[in-house]
Amino acid sequence: PDPMAFLVWCRSHLYSGGSILTTVPQEWTHTQALANEKVSIKNWWIHPTHASYFTQRTLANLLGRAEFRVVDVLSTFPIEDFLIAGSDYTNDPELGTRCYADVQAFDLGMTREERIAHYRQLATWQRGRSMVFVSVLA
Repeated sequence: PDPMAFLVWCRSHLYSGGSILTTVPQEWTHTQALANEKVSIKNWWIHPTHASYFTQRTLANLLGRAEFRVVDVLSTFPIEDFLIAGSDYTNDPELGTRCYADVQAFDLGMTREERIAHYRQLATWQRGRSMVFVSVLA
């Protein structure tokens, strides 16, 4: 409920030169809007645990105000692509499990370096289910 207080707590528990990996859902995206037109459960991504919403810019700003310096930004797989392609997993947990297995197979089909480059590129396009920030103490 208080992202700044959490980051200050994190900062106080890190050694000099420490780093933090912050992952937050990427909400209210163009891809989600497209997918939302094709699903049986509308706004499926809204969850009560998602108390704070960020864009890449606002999260980077918050991290900076908490005295962290962002050194890398990546995304996670854009799972909404399955919905856009017609695989409505929002009302079918078994289909959702198969979609996530496909994501895992996709990821394992790349080397570590290829995976990092791929998800770094997705972040530049602001695509992907979640944003992943790597930051160090400033």
